[in-house]
Order: sequence, then C-alpha cells, then structure tokens
Amino acid sequence: MPDYSDFVMPEETGELVVYADAAMGRSVMNPAVRIFEELYPGVRVDYKTMSEDDFEALIRTEIPAGRGPDLLLFTVTDIPDVYKTASTGLFADLNPYFLRDEEIDLDEFVVPVMDGGVQRRQRFFAPVGMAVFMTIVAVMPSR
Repeated sequence: MPDYSDFVMPEETGELVVYADAAMGRSVMNPAVRIFEELYPGVRVDYKTMSEDDFEALIRTEIPAGRGPDLLLFTVTDIPDVYKTASTGLFADLNPYFLRDEEIDLDEFVVPVMDGGVQRRQRFFAPVGMAVFMTIVAVMPSR
C-alpha cells in the first residue's frame, strides 16, 4: 500500500454533494441523507437522483471539468474504460480515508470484492453492497 503519512483530510465545506442513479432511488437516499445529517448536523447534503442516461452524461461532462459531486453512488452505470478513467486522477484514492476511519477495518471485508476497485494499489471504488447470482445445475445420480 502506498505511504499515506503525509495525507491531510480536505478542509470541511459544510456541504456534501452526492449524485445517485435512479436505481438508488429516494427510498435509499432519503433515509441515508437523514441519518447522515443526524450524525453530522453541520453538513448540508445536496443530492441528485437521476435517470441512468442523465447520470452518465453528467459524469462524463462534470467530472472531467472539475465540477462533479463529492460522492457518486451508482448500481449499473458503465463508465467506459473505468481503470483508464481512474488513472487520470479524476477520482480520489479512498485508501487514506479508510485508514483514518476507526470504524472501517478492511480485514472484515471480502478481499476480492473490495479489491475490484483497486488499481496500482489505490482504491478508487468501494462497493456498498454485494449480490451473488447463481445458475443452478443439478446432476441426477445414475440409475
């Protein structure tokens, strides 16, 4: 893991801007925002929930222009060449944030799942949830 000893937490702004695709929906975002604002009463959350097409268009235009959100939450969004995009510096390395948070212990997570967002030892994406899709094949015993 890279050396994060010189990492300094960004200055607080009093606002958290979040973009979420429609799949996250208000049923997820409204309770999440309420809980966050209870935990951090001095921070106003500005979030936008939008269609997948609008979400992808904003990501492709706002992030490269430096006007994107603080946090992206999405379920099924295709960012073309996601690792190339991550290597451009458009996304922050999450490792120093995880290391500073006493409530996050990466050893408690499923390593291959968490490492899906790691490139060159930097963590650009972190899953919020995981689903396992299975195809069942049954073999009948010989008679």
